Amino acid sequence: MDSLKTTSGERKIPMTEELTECLKRMMAKRKTFEQECRIDGVSGFISLTCHNTPTIERLWASRLKTIVKNYNMEHTVKLPNITPHMLRHTYCSKLVKNGVSLKTVQYLMGHASVSMSLNIYAHVDFDDVKDEMQKKQADIFP
Repeated sequence: MDSLKTTSGERKIPMTEELTECLKRMMAKRKTFEQECRIDGVSGFISLTCHNTPTIERLWASRLKTIVKNYNMEHTVKLPNITPHMLRHTYCSKLVKNGVSLKTVQYLMGHASVSMSLNIYAHVDFDDVKDEMQKKQADIFP
């Protein structure tokens, strides 16, 4: 297994009941092999290839590309190219926009610093700022 970039990269992530049930359904539906794939003593991977190896980022990138291509053929409003890494940026942005504490965001993202989470991964645009100001106006200017 590749080594992690920082010590923050290895962490426990709490899950909702809904996500837990979803992952259990995925495990129940995945292809089974006579001998379970083990990497560095770890097994029980949720998504395996037909060769009994864990799916890697490249495979998910290819799947996302196909999904976007198929969607764009059927719809007039087109989706942009979506990568697995973009989903990390989206996740971080949604955490921040929904008021999750910055230290919690840092932990969930596995970043060594809050500034990494905020300055590189969390994105806001003018509409986000406008909406936030309208929601907080009464608190800011009583």
